[in-house]
Amino acid sequence: MLMTHRFVPAAKAMAPMLLLTPAAPAIGSTVYALDDGAGNVGLGPPSSFDADMLFGNYFYAQPGANIITELSVALNELIPNEEFTMYLFDDPDDDGDPINAQLVAEVSGTPLLDSQDGFNTFSIDPTEVSGGFFVGANVFALGGVNRPARVDPQGDATNSWLFYDGVINTGDLSQSGFITRMDGPFVPIPGAFMVRAAGVPTPGTALVLAGAAGFAARRRR
Repeated sequence: MLMTHRFVPAAKAMAPMLLLTPAAPAIGSTVYALDDGAGNVGLGPPSSFDADMLFGNYFYAQPGANIITELSVALNELIPNEEFTMYLFDDPDDDGDPINAQLVAEVSGTPLLDSQDGFNTFSIDPTEVSGGFFVGANVFALGGVNRPARVDPQGDATNSWLFYDGVINTGDLSQSGFITRMDGPFVPIPGAFMVRAAGVPTPGTALVLAGAAGFAARRRR
């Protein structure tokens, strides 16, 4: 049986930084990330219970990168051949807290055999986000056996979130039996989950910006 606990900080989290990394899934995309590419900590449910777990990061949409096209996660120990799902949620009140965020896209798959050494990246239908949004990976884990979530201890823990339940209700994350931010009192090692998203501009935006830049250059001559 899952313990019931919610740690929801009152203070609004600061907007996380973006890392423009060589691991960007597509040319011209912006990578939303809290990790630095190195995560040596695996996190899973305690030995007292098995759990459906959702872990991920909260970001703020940036100009020129508000169309999300890909979701990525680095995984640790999974049940062999266990399928998992990645979700994209848009937060209507942009308060840094994903518990009332609304599901807008999802994709399922089986992780790479060497997933612990890199990111599993999945394309989704281009989905627009505005303000705050949450990207999460959902896996089933055996208590004390599986530690599927990779954590970067040097990452921004104030924008990483963890949910446990018998079954995660993606229609209402607030109903999860256990919710904590990764700097909470019940987190053994604070840090950021290695969960990312890639965003591109709204179609046509690049052309408009290029045209404006060209016009400004002509004016300066």
